[in-house]
Amino acid sequence: MSIIFGVLYFGILFEVIPTIYPLLPRSEMIFISRGFSITLFGSYLVVILIDRSYRESEEQDQHRRETIALQQLTAPINRNLTLLGNWYVASKREKPNEPPKSYNELFGPDYFESVKCLDFSKEYKTGNEKTITWLSWSAKEMIDLRENIDETVKKYGDSMDTELVENLQSLSGSSLGSMIIQIEQTNALECNSNNSGKKAAPLLASEGWEDSLEKHVESLLNISQYYEENNSMAVSPVDKKGFWRDDIFPRFGVGNIEYKENDDSDSQWTRL
Repeated sequence: MSIIFGVLYFGILFEVIPTIYPLLPRSEMIFISRGFSITLFGSYLVVILIDRSYRESEEQDQHRRETIALQQLTAPINRNLTLLGNWYVASKREKPNEPPKSYNELFGPDYFESVKCLDFSKEYKTGNEKTITWLSWSAKEMIDLRENIDETVKKYGDSMDTELVENLQSLSGSSLGSMIIQIEQTNALECNSNNSGKKAAPLLASEGWEDSLEKHVESLLNISQYYEENNSMAVSPVDKKGFWRDDIFPRFGVGNIEYKENDDSDSQWTRL
């Protein structure tokens, strides 16, 4: 509107547009047009400034809410990285000479080949008297991850990066987690055991599991990268996880399908 009155003002000033004479003399038309133009242009500037201020405030609020969401998810994302890293350690018969320098390096071709030998029916040592299997521990971690992601996305999802939300939802609903949880909750391993004892369970060697694992890892790496690029509270670096340490559980190979521990706690390799 201010533009229209501005055009009208200059049109009358330079006599391009005739005045409504004798109703209004040319001088009064110029005065009125100038007044309307200045007033409306000023109003337009005020609206622009208010809109810009509102947008900046909204962006700051969204950034604040996303930061809170990332802080709440840091622990479960870290634990899932640790879980998948421990799968590799437990399944790999011999410790590689050089530790990985990044998660992308850890989750390379050797990772997906090695974890096929992880026996999920083997004992996972939690540090207390209760004995659980790798399957039970993995299912517990997957359930915890799913619950934390779903709760956080429900509360803060509208303020978070769209691609980040998609990766979080993909991780929460991953078929890998769903299959592990389902097998644990239905006691499928016990049902498939024979009378002579526990049956080995190299689940990740089964058909369809490798694709599920790759998709799970892809989403996890995308989220980890987002942390590194957009949040001061990044996930723990791979070299801080202690995967290559010999004084903490798991040691390399203890979950391998061919590994068996003697009664005197001296470990050895045996063909099951």
